[in-house]
Amino acid sequence: MGLRKEILEAQQQLEEQLREEVRESSRDYASLRNYEREYTEETSGFRFRRERHFSNLEALLRDLSTRRSALIGDFHTFGGAKNLVIQLLENADAIRAVRSGRREEGEGEEGRESQQRRVILGLEYFSVDQQPLLDAYVAGEMDVDKLLDKTMYSDPKNGWSCDREPIRKILSTALENRVEIRAINDSSSPHRNPRKKCRSVAKIMAHEINSDPDVLFLTLIGDLHTAQSHLKKEL
Repeated sequence: MGLRKEILEAQQQLEEQLREEVRESSRDYASLRNYEREYTEETSGFRFRRERHFSNLEALLRDLSTRRSALIGDFHTFGGAKNLVIQLLENADAIRAVRSGRREEGEGEEGRESQQRRVILGLEYFSVDQQPLLDAYVAGEMDVDKLLDKTMYSDPKNGWSCDREPIRKILSTALENRVEIRAINDSSSPHRNPRKKCRSVAKIMAHEINSDPDVLFLTLIGDLHTAQSHLKKEL
């Protein structure tokens, strides 16, 4: 009877654990649907606007040279969504140079000294506990495919489903152009609870921005997070 009782108790504990996982998953799903609705409502005006204005890379680089952070919306499974961030990385020197020093009265723009600032790329594809692996890649201790095998594609069932090649290109381009790489995803729930992820990412960005007044933090993250009421609000 003792063994039978232990088995029954173990089954009951397992059943309760599974029920809690279902409840948690339902809460996460409801939270995600509300999150998506907020983004859709905020951006619907852009999608149905008759007059559309297309971005200009030169103007964008010029604008970024005056900013300390920028959010780049990503559609994870669409490789073309990574083209913008790759272009920005290829032109990192254009946004790395900033003007410093206070201009005296009558002094022209050429009178101000220029300096180089740090450019950081935050990637949602990597959780913060994987930062040492990213550092090892940057240090030349492992190649990009080994890095991806140990991180993004280490779990075929629960990992990322996006194509490997655009991610490889982002990482190699950042390395070639001396752009620092930061893991920004929440280690505890990388694919769940979008609001929790926003708060976690905002803390990482804020820490770097507050620590270095001249840094530029570029963040590549799922487009839903770029709404004014989401990550921007947390910042």
